[in-house]
Amino acid sequence: MYGVLRGKAGSLAGYMDMQKIPCFIYQEGVHFTLPPEIAAPRRHLCEFAVAERHGSPQPAPEVFRPVERPEDASVFLFPWDIGQYIDSGNIEAITAVIASLPYFAGRERRHLVVDYADRPTPLPLPACLFKVSLLRSDATNAVPTWYRLPEHSLKARPSFDWRQVRYQLSFVGSYSNEVRRAAVLSIQKQAPELKFFLSVSQGFAVSDGKMIVKSADPMSQAERQEIFLKSMRESLLALCPPGVGPQSIRLYETMLMGRIPVLFGDNVQYPLEKEAAYDAFCLRVSTDELLDTGNIIREFLRSHSEEELRDKCVLACQTWNRLFARNKLRTLLEQAGKLYGLTF
Repeated sequence: MYGVLRGKAGSLAGYMDMQKIPCFIYQEGVHFTLPPEIAAPRRHLCEFAVAERHGSPQPAPEVFRPVERPEDASVFLFPWDIGQYIDSGNIEAITAVIASLPYFAGRERRHLVVDYADRPTPLPLPACLFKVSLLRSDATNAVPTWYRLPEHSLKARPSFDWRQVRYQLSFVGSYSNEVRRAAVLSIQKQAPELKFFLSVSQGFAVSDGKMIVKSADPMSQAERQEIFLKSMRESLLALCPPGVGPQSIRLYETMLMGRIPVLFGDNVQYPLEKEAAYDAFCLRVSTDELLDTGNIIREFLRSHSEEELRDKCVLACQTWNRLFARNKLRTLLEQAGKLYGLTF
């Protein structure tokens, strides 16, 4: 077999390279120019692009084979994450940039665009859109993707030394929306016996001593990151309420750390739902059940043995590594192919 591969492609490495998706990447200053109102000094590469040492964006090498001629490409990559422009109110400007790309017309669905805006704002173009915080009602027009994890999370290592576990549940964050406040208050009222590690940026008074509360002010960012990771290692479940949009980065951080995510809401489209089988390792709280969160979590813990809970923790970590690690980007493209009828 190896001899056949060598004969066809010159080497096994050459054969594997030919299996990658031929990709044409647009270069700023050559194929497009960002207008002054959105040409911010801090730009974020999309998930499918990497920067070489000299700073020029290139397609992710584990997925794509870069090509120089557009006629040789199966997909066309816009290198910048457009979410920052949408969040800043410049959706019309960035839409105009993408629409004017020289090879966009007639190949719209083969143009890969990544939007990490934490809002469900759609892109008014028929491009192949990858979107976080995607509502189910918008799932026919975009591929749900996951949040880009920060470096402090990616550097963390999951721990399955169960002797470190001190709490049943944790949440580190802020009361930035009603879902977060309602969930925490419900736990306090309905399940005060739970060992709950809570660290919030606003003061929150409790009197029974079983809910651990630490003020985040005036903590540094590094201190807060360490508290977040420590709380993950020391608890079995982690609240993953929505952020500004319907989804939460905490889902993926919790999976990476090998803990059980508690998800909220009914209308969120999570990435690779069939492949990930979230219900095997997550606890879901529907919108109608939000004010009953404490009872739901207490019953969940009562109905599962320690061994079953630990198995869910391990499965969460395994699922993240199987589907959401940096070298698994092709799974997103396969989902896009099913949605848009593309072949790579």
